[in-house]
Amino acid sequence: MSHLVEFSDIDTDIFCTNQASGGSGGSKKEFVKLDKGAVMTKIQAWKEGWRFHGVKMWMSDGTAQLFGSQDGDTSSFSLSNGEMLRDLYIQASGEKSSGGYYRLGGISFRTTKGREWGFFAKNLKEDGKYFYDMPNSGIVCGMFGRCGSDVDCLGFAILNPIEKARLVDVTYPNLGMVQVANTPIVVATSEYRNGTSVEQSYTMSESRTVTTECTWSVTTGLEMTLTVNVSAGVPMVAEVDTGASWTVNGESQHSRSEIITKEQSWSWPVVCPPHTEIRATGSMFQDNIDTEYEGKVHIDLKNGHDYEYNVKGIYEGLNVRQNDLEVVELGPA
Repeated sequence: MSHLVEFSDIDTDIFCTNQASGGSGGSKKEFVKLDKGAVMTKIQAWKEGWRFHGVKMWMSDGTAQLFGSQDGDTSSFSLSNGEMLRDLYIQASGEKSSGGYYRLGGISFRTTKGREWGFFAKNLKEDGKYFYDMPNSGIVCGMFGRCGSDVDCLGFAILNPIEKARLVDVTYPNLGMVQVANTPIVVATSEYRNGTSVEQSYTMSESRTVTTECTWSVTTGLEMTLTVNVSAGVPMVAEVDTGASWTVNGESQHSRSEIITKEQSWSWPVVCPPHTEIRATGSMFQDNIDTEYEGKVHIDLKNGHDYEYNVKGIYEGLNVRQNDLEVVELGPA
């Protein structure tokens, strides 16, 4: 039978278990970073004899926490971006302290990339193993347990299986500071000659292949593990009374990174005065943007519960827009 300690602060609607393996000595300690969207990037442990002295966990937001102390033999393991746990068990010690408490005795896991790590104290017993039930999850958002100079018990805060994740409530707080493109790119040019006594009208048309891009960067780690779709308006340049400026179009659905190549067509009405030869030039602008965004990542779990946290990142975009027609008189016709 496993030796477990329950932590009521760890919400089992969100995490797959609130049980820590080991004994109930020491002081309670929790290090869970779901509110920052952070995931485990590295773990290191220290042991001596039949017990663990310490466990330290690093998170993708740059924070780290030590349970216990850094004494004894040590081993560590680092996860790569997007790598999750596939199998995990945490083992209580095989012996008890003089006060009659079990301690942490071992940690073992295998990752989604087939890598393994295990670290064990001496004199362990098979019934001290606690196997995690985490189908299609394995995302570690922190740890919880009890400790003093040793680690008395330890649990991993692992998310329940995820249905989908979305970036929502997106704003661009510095959009008004972003400059628009002011160097036109020539798309088409043509000369017109009107030898009559009345003005003549034409239409100048052109097509070319253009590429538009939009990317919302990830910032913390959890988004790098998930497929995150985006429900947001996209910054675009619009013509207003005072000139061209950035604005946000209506909310629509996007992948977190999109590159769209398409055939774009333009047409300009051309009016040539009587007895005049003109040159008409049609152009476009290519607007690049690199600006901060703020929003929320909303996670829907397969058990019907959900969770969201605030994020910040960089939006990078590239779009094209038609410029006005430029007409130059070349002389009489």
